[in-house]
Amino acid sequence: MGDLISLDGKVEEFRSSSSPNNLFGTEINSPTNIVVQSSNNTFPIVVLGRDRSPPTQYLSVLDVGHDGFLSVPNNASRIDTVNAELRPHLYGMDFWESLEGQIVTIRKPFATNFENQFGEFWVYGDWPVTGKNGRGGISITFGRATFPMPM
Repeated sequence: MGDLISLDGKVEEFRSSSSPNNLFGTEINSPTNIVVQSSNNTFPIVVLGRDRSPPTQYLSVLDVGHDGFLSVPNNASRIDTVNAELRPHLYGMDFWESLEGQIVTIRKPFATNFENQFGEFWVYGDWPVTGKNGRGGISITFGRATFPMPM
């Protein structure tokens, strides 16, 4: 259950000045006039693997050549300047970006690693996954890679 609200503000892309190479995050800057229009609303929940599944071939538009994003050591290209149009059906990064702000369910989640310093870890669910190794993790190989969901 959730609240339906209205507000005034400016939608902006944010990137920390201390991490200028990180991807942008979307935020509403300086929200005002926040009004709860209604409460206890139901809302759609995207079930990954049923409603939508991530692509398994390319991480981003920068994946070029025989071995994709691994092809350019120390690649300093900035994805946000190259990838102006999201293509969530084709690129893994675009797929996960398209889910920003949505509630999703992952059926049968499997963690592929330990938590990082932010308490995040990568998982995949019961959707098609390429690159699964014998331990259940993901191995990136030339021409094929799967990108699990950051949690």
